Amino acid sequence: MKILLLEPNYHNKYPPLGLMKISTFHKSRGNTVSFFKGTSGEYQKRFGNQRWDRIYISTLFTYQYNKSIEAINLAKKHTRNEKIYVGGVAATLLSENYIKDVEINTIQGLLNAEGKIGLKGDSKIDKMIPDYSILDEIDYKYPTNDAYIGYATRGCVNRCPFCAVPILEPKYCHYISLKKYVKQIEKRFGEKKDLLLLDNNVLASERFEDIIKDIKNLGFEKDAKTSDGRKNRYVDFNQGLDARKLNEKKAKLLSQIAIRPARIAFDHIELEEQYRNKVELMAKYGVFHLSNYLLYNFNDRPKDLYKRIKINIQLNEDLETKIYSFPMKYIPLDAVDRSYVGKHWTKKQLRAIQNIIHATHGVVGPKRPFVMRAFGHSIEEFEKLLWMPEEYIMYREKHEKNESEEWRNEYENLSVDQKHSLKEIIKNNRIDISLFQQKGDTDIRKIISHYQLLLSRTKLEYRQKFFPDFEKNYEKQIILVN
Repeated sequence: MKILLLEPNYHNKYPPLGLMKISTFHKSRGNTVSFFKGTSGEYQKRFGNQRWDRIYISTLFTYQYNKSIEAINLAKKHTRNEKIYVGGVAATLLSENYIKDVEINTIQGLLNAEGKIGLKGDSKIDKMIPDYSILDEIDYKYPTNDAYIGYATRGCVNRCPFCAVPILEPKYCHYISLKKYVKQIEKRFGEKKDLLLLDNNVLASERFEDIIKDIKNLGFEKDAKTSDGRKNRYVDFNQGLDARKLNEKKAKLLSQIAIRPARIAFDHIELEEQYRNKVELMAKYGVFHLSNYLLYNFNDRPKDLYKRIKINIQLNEDLETKIYSFPMKYIPLDAVDRSYVGKHWTKKQLRAIQNIIHATHGVVGPKRPFVMRAFGHSIEEFEKLLWMPEEYIMYREKHEKNESEEWRNEYENLSVDQKHSLKEIIKNNRIDISLFQQKGDTDIRKIISHYQLLLSRTKLEYRQKFFPDFEKNYEKQIILVN
């Protein structure tokens, strides 16, 4: 058979592990396997009108749904519907959407049960060695391309309402041997620098000590280097460590391997005391490079995000740790785009967060001066920043001493009711003309001009991107500016 492995044309950090294992499965049966990631035009240049016996398509986040649909529509041109196999996160969570929109049945969950792709032995695919060689067939370079990628456990014992793991991996597996897995990858594809483990809750394992032993025996003990002695090796439990299950013994075990960073979740401000204790515990055992995702736009408020950022800065100063944080916007499990707005947030505030972290590629670093500069020196300053015109946030140096200062002064001079009216007018990250006409007194008219100046004729591309309703309201907006 001629097999095509197809990954949708989105940006992703990690190689498609599922497709890599499917490649191993089909090559072991003597089939010809090709891998593609890109647009239909690029596909045409490489493959022309070639037909395939089977096409496998991986999916990732649900908000990349439209990208996966593009890949499916491409596949439909080159094989029959029943020969297209779509799996992964979005395929599991949005199976009914795929049936309705493109008439494709998807594969649910892991490839660990007989018959999911209709071939004998397919229940073993999930435990197979991934085929790293397919990554050489495409121009796209995954940032994490020099690591053994795998699992020491599967599933999670928790049932967090914002998490898809209970659906994707419903049964918790306490131990998967890494030794044979890593050794086979090394034998077939050469030594890899790092060990990337995608476990969703490794600390819940009853055999955690055995997992640490395996990692050390594979050459990833503390301060480990590659066999030529030139590069430091690192272990990354990429999905994070559950602070609730981190204790003295496990912290000591983690300190014995080349873990960098140690990712400890800090999803809610209510977890502050617990989180502080666990960071202190890791520092006690010499693990100073830490990281976490800061979930926001769920049941939290903007000030809760700021508090968590400030806590990390204080911990860095007190413990000499280096905590790098990644604010992560909550999106419902069935969302097909990123437009969801939490009950305590607005579109304008969410967009402002993206503006703030744009310069650092989504990372909040460990140094106080930079973080305070980016997010404000107080909760009040931070919350005010979220309502500032977008361009003033994005290009702070350019506007700081003139327009931004003027905006701040005008904002401070507004009454409580006027501030509320202003926020109602701009909360959807555009100017609501009808609300402005109702509530736009002299002071609001003046401050609104800061937002509308971004609509000048010289900023057409910017206008169309961030103000999609601009053209039809253009005349009204020019009148308001004047």
